[in-house]
Amino acid sequence: MPIPYLAMKLLPTLRLLPLFVLLSIPSIGRSGEDASLELKIIADGTINTIKTKSEKRIQNGSIIWDTQLTNASSDIKKLESIQATLAFETPLRSGTRYMTGSHIMASEVVDPLFMQRYEVGENSGKAGSLMYLLVAVDQNDYRLVGLLSWDAFICELSIQNGQFQVKADGEKRPLQSGESMPFESLVYLQSENWQDLLLQYADLLAEKYDLRVSDKDWIGWGTWDYYTRYFSLQDIIDNVQGAKELNKTLKNKIELIQVDGSWWVERGDYYETNERFPDMGQVMDYIRDSGFVAGLHFDGFRASAKAKIVAEHPEYFVDRAQNAQQGIVFFDYSHPGARAYISDVITNARENWGAEYFKVDFMTQGMLPEGETHLPVTRLERFNMGLATMREAMGDTYFLACNALFGSVLGYVEACRTSKDIKPQYPETLRNVTQNASAWFMHDRLFKNDVDYHIIRSPEDEDHTISKSPGKHSSLNYHQTELWNNFVVIAGGLRINSDKLPILTKPKVKMLRRAFDSPFYTSCIPIDFWQSFKTPTDAPRLYLARSDDGSSVVGVFNWDANPVTLELKGLGEGTRLIDQASSETLYLPEGNAIVHLPGYHSKLLNYEGSLPADQLRNSLRLDSK
Repeated sequence: MPIPYLAMKLLPTLRLLPLFVLLSIPSIGRSGEDASLELKIIADGTINTIKTKSEKRIQNGSIIWDTQLTNASSDIKKLESIQATLAFETPLRSGTRYMTGSHIMASEVVDPLFMQRYEVGENSGKAGSLMYLLVAVDQNDYRLVGLLSWDAFICELSIQNGQFQVKADGEKRPLQSGESMPFESLVYLQSENWQDLLLQYADLLAEKYDLRVSDKDWIGWGTWDYYTRYFSLQDIIDNVQGAKELNKTLKNKIELIQVDGSWWVERGDYYETNERFPDMGQVMDYIRDSGFVAGLHFDGFRASAKAKIVAEHPEYFVDRAQNAQQGIVFFDYSHPGARAYISDVITNARENWGAEYFKVDFMTQGMLPEGETHLPVTRLERFNMGLATMREAMGDTYFLACNALFGSVLGYVEACRTSKDIKPQYPETLRNVTQNASAWFMHDRLFKNDVDYHIIRSPEDEDHTISKSPGKHSSLNYHQTELWNNFVVIAGGLRINSDKLPILTKPKVKMLRRAFDSPFYTSCIPIDFWQSFKTPTDAPRLYLARSDDGSSVVGVFNWDANPVTLELKGLGEGTRLIDQASSETLYLPEGNAIVHLPGYHSKLLNYEGSLPADQLRNSLRLDSK
């Protein structure tokens, strides 16, 4: 990330907003209709006379609105709310399909948690997104309205009365006399192809944030899903030995051992370990001496109200730590002392313990609490100041964001979790598939998608050392674990197992070897995108994945208990599909395939055909759903 951008993020800039403005800017809709951007901003209970300067840019076939707001009065103004409407001469028709957009790992900031498909006119505009809305006007006309910045305001996009609407809480952010600040940038895109539209949006974000996505894909093991907070040093030792044994037969070796949450005494005190561990430096030394990269998890934006750092420095926390929520208080990163503390924590873990990989969790909680802070900034401004501090302290180590608003971490992280925590029960795993599938266009363009832990255990792959939490006890049969296994293979850039490696049964060891030795994939497109996402468990069945060596894989999934026959079309004449697991070959003289799948079965089929990648992704379709 460029140094000027980091410096900008660290500055406690007190920027803010104005109050009523109407802009009329031509859209790029195919009918040539005009779009107008209407802003209604309330401060101190009234629509004030805040000066507004807006600029329209045409960039790579898109229209971008950048809006600058200035308090031209002699008084301080406190912002209460911002409402922007991108209005078209012809509103969207009732019944028009649209997607809320994959935008956040968890639901603490806005619902719904999962990207879903809706129709204009239903839900009274309550189905919102913190990133983008994608609309299917017809089969050859797709529209996208999205955010291009997350600097100061948490903006929610929705559709009201057939028009795009953006709402943000002003949080009583003071705007000094003569002070200016931007509202978040908006973009409007139109295309005949929905895939191109999402890729174009990703390209615009990548260009804005000068993104250089890491080329590092991880294979590893982590503590959380099998042990949760109940793991010990012996559990790490057992699985390190299991990983070393597996590496004797793996082509793609296990590299990373990730020490996940609850190694500390109290959340927020990240210098000391609890009674189950020696000094964390010794744990990290053991991992590195065993030939692995050491990864470390911590909660970067919250602390236990009982933590030492809270007692010693209550000024580092929102409301001086006086208003705990279920025993948790939240860092105020507008305070220089709080930023210095978290910087020292990370520097100690990197320089003294040897951590080379950091997983920072519960990041959206840094945006939750409203209350008194050191500087009069918004929650998102405060979040950005903390995030920039963490990135600077990490240096060139690997940064995985967990439980994050995706747009807010762009330019800071190498990888980002794109779904909630996996659970070894069905249909919980199916919910993760649905959410991850909707984030396909971000992978290897904005960051590495982390679809969460690779878990393949059934009840026979567990013993008495498993977590006390019943939610981590598996009820999955073999084929249900294979569904998740195959999805993890094609959908992300991190394959980090979290079963107990030494006790996996032979069929599961074989499954793990096949997954870890598979190539990594740079894209995984859900082909039946507009046929899916009607509910949080309505996952796409057909995927086209492109590997980093240029080869393609067709993934077919039956998420249901009953058998299904899938009709695949548009593969190109003379194509062959080769099953990765069985080597069975399908010959397709006409470019169409009939695939029969029993209940809870899936196949990854290597594509051998003549169609170029872009032509294949546009022609491939599923006619049976």
